[in-house]
Amino acid sequence: MTELQQSKYQDLQAGLPSELSMQLAEVALALGSAEDQVTALCEECESCGGSLAELGVAVQEFGEQNPLLSKQLGDAVVKLTERQRQTYQIAFLLFVQAEKLVEEYHSMKAFILAWIEKAEDLVSGNIIWSSATQLQEQILPGPFHTKCIIFNKR
Repeated sequence: MTELQQSKYQDLQAGLPSELSMQLAEVALALGSAEDQVTALCEECESCGGSLAELGVAVQEFGEQNPLLSKQLGDAVVKLTERQRQTYQIAFLLFVQAEKLVEEYHSMKAFILAWIEKAEDLVSGNIIWSSATQLQEQILPGPFHTKCIIFNKR
């Protein structure tokens, strides 16, 4: 029975790390893509801001020649500038959120890889099936039992 259980766990060990690694790689790729998209959006918003500033200057110059149209064009440029500012702010918040998610992903990845390593160590070791009494005898001499003895002496 021990060999059967050992074989079962070794089969699980063979498939699980590669499956987890593949899923981690997919998440890393998706996060990298999202980060790139948000960065591109921020750059595009900055470019739009520059274009709007140039448009504002052109509207002022045009307004000197055509005062009646100047007010309407100026109001439109102000609205566009406000929309651009809001869009840039949203893009920046998305970028910050993406950075936090990437950090969280790296932390989770490190935890999972450490867990896989521990699981591989456990699976590659020999499994000894014992009765509950034998397990209790093995556990009692450990640190928990020592702490119980120390507390009982107080």
